[in-house]
Amino acid sequence: MKSAFRSQRWLVALAIAALTALAWANRFVQDDAFISFRYADHLVEGRGLVWNDGERVEGYTNFLWVLAIAGLRALGVEAVAASYALGLGCFALSLFLTYRLGRVLVGTDAAGLLAMALAGTNYSFSAYATGGLETQLQACLLTASALLALGGIQRGAWPPRQLAGLSVLMAAAVLTRPDSALPVGVLGLACLAAIVRRGGLRQLAPLALPFAAIVGAWLAWKWHYYGDLLPNTFHAKLGTPVSWEEGGYYLQAFLVSYFLAPFPLLGLCSLRKLRESSPLTVAALLVALWVAYVFAVGGCFMEFRFFLPILPLAFVLVAWLILAVASERAMQGALVLLVLAGSLHHAWGFGRSVRTKHISTTRELHNAVFAPHYNWAGIGKALSAALGPSRDVKIAVTAAGAIPYYSRLETLDMLGLNDAWVARHGIVEAGNRIGHRRLAPIAHVLERGVNLIVGHPTMKPRSASSPPHYALRDFKEKWWFRLGGPDELLAGASVLEIPVDDSWAVVALYVKQHPAIEAAAARHSWVRRPLAP
Repeated sequence: MKSAFRSQRWLVALAIAALTALAWANRFVQDDAFISFRYADHLVEGRGLVWNDGERVEGYTNFLWVLAIAGLRALGVEAVAASYALGLGCFALSLFLTYRLGRVLVGTDAAGLLAMALAGTNYSFSAYATGGLETQLQACLLTASALLALGGIQRGAWPPRQLAGLSVLMAAAVLTRPDSALPVGVLGLACLAAIVRRGGLRQLAPLALPFAAIVGAWLAWKWHYYGDLLPNTFHAKLGTPVSWEEGGYYLQAFLVSYFLAPFPLLGLCSLRKLRESSPLTVAALLVALWVAYVFAVGGCFMEFRFFLPILPLAFVLVAWLILAVASERAMQGALVLLVLAGSLHHAWGFGRSVRTKHISTTRELHNAVFAPHYNWAGIGKALSAALGPSRDVKIAVTAAGAIPYYSRLETLDMLGLNDAWVARHGIVEAGNRIGHRRLAPIAHVLERGVNLIVGHPTMKPRSASSPPHYALRDFKEKWWFRLGGPDELLAGASVLEIPVDDSWAVVALYVKQHPAIEAAAARHSWVRRPLAP
């Protein structure tokens, strides 16, 4: 028996190591991650959790993740490397917790191994072991919470210490990302119902008090520090159009690209069997509510990132459907192969042969930061090299990640995620990406004293000849800004072609003169062209 147990442990450990190596092979980093990195750096440097010095705006939605990045930055770890280390660690732990959750809910080692394997080979779940954002930390904390909550419901009791641990985990999940409140609420209510049903009311204190103390202290600090309980990103997205058609496409594209469409149907056919297990019923309800939430908010422009926090629990349910509902071995094997083939199909075809519509693939997200013809990281580094000594140069961007992070210049986020005024009063553009539909009018950009408008970066080959002038309409049409006022607000503006590397230059609108920019333009022979109305 001991020998079999050791063999099982080694099998799980080797599987997690192999799947983590696969996640490393799928690694990427996206522009939005550099928002968190900027806040973390400013915290470590003693400036506080701010976007710009002296501006207390909560432009992030991942408080605990920012603190974790800041901790590694304080130890001298480079930001991207810090996010990789944290993300891969959370990914490996998520896989182990998925294995344990499968064993607890389905009752067999095979179910745990199968759920872990399906989650670990899912391309999106694997790729988002990196990415730079809090996705895997949220998934890890929610899976751990589900394991403690549903395991206690399965056993019929929790030791007080375990309930307190569950309460802390659920609080940490909410601090990692506020929308964790939905699955945390489902798990908390399920535990509450089980406790009341069994008459153990004394267990309510360890379940409720740690959560209330941690989340309450966090909210009190937010109110004191930012003057608001809600992040600025909530205000940036509130009141902008949300299309259920987009949410429906997001869900449909996920199910079709991964060949997962048969499983919701199989689940509906198995509702009677599902109701025989309270923990499985709670798990299914949690997954269904999360999917409804993603549908209601219109999904996300990042490749299926919104589904990832509940994927471990979803794949436990898939493992249960395969092993406990499909009775024939041949059918079980076919369903496993279908899921694995779906992951291969998605990894190869999504963004190539499969239409992505408004969803950016992980490859596209990574390329925006580092590919030569985008190179947002390179733009930030070039601005830092040319203007870095002057701390009062102000830039305005829509791509408010790598460019502000590497430039270290004061930055106006033209989409309002890090700007309180734009988040509440910016012009709404229904056609833009979900969550990015507020735009700064040019009057606000000028009022903020911006010198350079980089906007949504436009790169130009340095080998190509420059036009005699640039037309104002080109800047408006390329999603740089909206006027909201007369064109003469741009009187005296010119256009600079700022070299990024030997092959490419970024085109920027120069709206307010600054000695450091004039000196850099002369020193590096930047091309300057007039702006035609």
